[in-house]
Amino acid sequence: MAFSQSIDEVLEDLTIRSRKALAERRANGEIMTYVRDGWVFREFPGMRVERICRLEDFRANQYPTAASAG
Repeated sequence: MAFSQSIDEVLEDLTIRSRKALAERRANGEIMTYVRDGWVFREFPGMRVERICRLEDFRANQYPTAASAG
């Protein structure tokens, strides 16, 4: 018999997995860069969040992370 999930079940599963992955990245102290409402943000360990610039102005080489700056 084939395994079948409803769309709601798939969405719930993806939400749970996404939250778990995000919690693991935070626990590992990763610096994360993401976009929200047209702005680029960088989140540092301890959940300190810095708004960097508008998405259309973002150039990754102008905003290196500590790992890539060395």
